[in-house]
Amino acid sequence: MTFFQMCGATSDDIIYITLPLYHMSASLLGIGGCIHLGATCVLKKKFSASQFWSDCVKHNVTEFVKRFGKIQIREGYGLTEASVGFLNYTDEVGPIGRASYFNKLSMPFELLRYDPQSFEPVRTDSGRCIRAQIGEAGLLVAPLTAMNQFLGYAGNQVQSEKKLLRDVFKAGDVYFNTGDLLVHDHRDFLHFHDRIGDTFRWKGENVSTTEVSEVFGLLDFIQEANIYGVTIPGYEGRAGMAAIVLKQDHKLNGTKLYNHLVETLPPYAWPRFLRIQTSLDVTETFKQQKGKLVQEGFNPDVTQDPLYFLDVSQKDYVLLTGRLYQDVVSGKTKL
Repeated sequence: MTFFQMCGATSDDIIYITLPLYHMSASLLGIGGCIHLGATCVLKKKFSASQFWSDCVKHNVTEFVKRFGKIQIREGYGLTEASVGFLNYTDEVGPIGRASYFNKLSMPFELLRYDPQSFEPVRTDSGRCIRAQIGEAGLLVAPLTAMNQFLGYAGNQVQSEKKLLRDVFKAGDVYFNTGDLLVHDHRDFLHFHDRIGDTFRWKGENVSTTEVSEVFGLLDFIQEANIYGVTIPGYEGRAGMAAIVLKQDHKLNGTKLYNHLVETLPPYAWPRFLRIQTSLDVTETFKQQKGKLVQEGFNPDVTQDPLYFLDVSQKDYVLLTGRLYQDVVSGKTKL
């Protein structure tokens, strides 16, 4: 409830809540934060992106009115199922929080080494899990105790049990599996790496969809990018694909994109296919939807969205025609 206060807000502020109230960021951080501060809270029956700025002006909202000037940004991480969360209270850009000795005393957690194929924790011959090393992406888990319980998902015992890891470091202990991958760096900062299931493996390497998406976002003609992996007959793992939304009055510049990828990412992380969309599918809490995109793959007969293929020899993304698609799936065109 002190999140707004840490961002510099006061009782004089007017805060506009954009998320649905069943989301912790809206109810606990949003409503609770306003009550704690004594600030004014603006709620709309349903969020509208097109009316957002008009609403801000209408209600004299102060948080984002200052966004073109000096603002304070606090990145954090949290979830409703278990008591584990972080907040980056420093001026360091990028981390979601700290992992020092004292931080772990108040909020116990571990980062576990995981199998990149199954995304299950790696266990020793004796059946115990292994802690991830500094700088290595690890699976975030939190110990369950009398003070930190996981009550389960209502009416779904099977799904509830899937979130639990047992006998992690000793017989009888139980940990909550967040399904998120974090990195603990040498300065005790924590960085969000990816979500289990979003990360995919290609050419024997793990590809972080979050990292690739951030690289795409640096280009001046791309508004948004959703990165995911697609299967190709005859290849192990999944090849990268990006569904992108172009900025208004901009066109795809395949050559510029290719050169940008060469400068910023290793070859195995380059998306081999592009899908141009007018908007990205997201949940009510603005998380990108990947399932349908993964299922539809890169088949031009399945979607009317323009599809492109990375032709490394031309150093460009070329239009993916039906014939080129057949060449890729038959193995005639190699990746």
